[in-house]
Amino acid sequence: MMTKHKSIDGGLPEDNSGLRSPINHDPDYRGKSSSSATIDLWMLNLDQPQGRLDCLEASLTAEEISRASKFVLNLHKRRFIAAHGLLREILALYLAVSPAEPVFACGPHGKPALAPSWSGKRVHFNLSHSNELGLCAISWNLEVGVDIEQVRPLEDMYAIAGAVFSSKETAYLKSLAPSARTTPFFRIWVEKEAYLKAVGRGMSFPPHLVEVPHQPQEGRSEVVVPEGSSELSGFHVMELTPARGYVAAVAAKDGDWKIQFRHLP
Repeated sequence: MMTKHKSIDGGLPEDNSGLRSPINHDPDYRGKSSSSATIDLWMLNLDQPQGRLDCLEASLTAEEISRASKFVLNLHKRRFIAAHGLLREILALYLAVSPAEPVFACGPHGKPALAPSWSGKRVHFNLSHSNELGLCAISWNLEVGVDIEQVRPLEDMYAIAGAVFSSKETAYLKSLAPSARTTPFFRIWVEKEAYLKAVGRGMSFPPHLVEVPHQPQEGRSEVVVPEGSSELSGFHVMELTPARGYVAAVAAKDGDWKIQFRHLP
């Protein structure tokens, strides 16, 4: 995400006391894999009521709570707590544990994953959020990346494009009428970000050397990387419109995967 309408509520049902209902470990999620890899995509509502938010915060680690406390605006703190608490609840569905149990570790370039002590649980995940919406991608078989952005005016759009877009992507953006450039800019951004998150490199790999489909595409499209970057090749990206005024993308290795939209019970 940069900073981070079919609308799906990211909250679990609440009883009359306002407490979270127990998670039902639906066996549809646990240890399930198929010959055709599936990426489960969960849409999250990050603007949760206080009672619900308290339950989500209770599952966070001290380190996660410390990160949340560093936000200046309370709204950003609340959304961080919601995003990371909901991620834990989703992982709990797959792992058949309580939301507080999963332990995370970061890869060499900062990508979160389950810690080595959970290495037997081959669940890959990625999280992104922008304003009140979040997306969480889960796969049993594939390293996955996801990104979501609200389409909005951006004063430094051209400076950002010049720094992170390829020459073809920048030329495409400049070929459009100035009034028509904002959505394509964010579409290219989320595709590039989703790919870089999928490979676990983030912005540590020069993003202008990566080329994503710069014109609207249906289905999966292969990401173009420099010759000799075999470990970064073979990834495909799919663009999405998760809600009115938002763009998103999912990326994973190879092209034989599909997306299954999910929502919390």
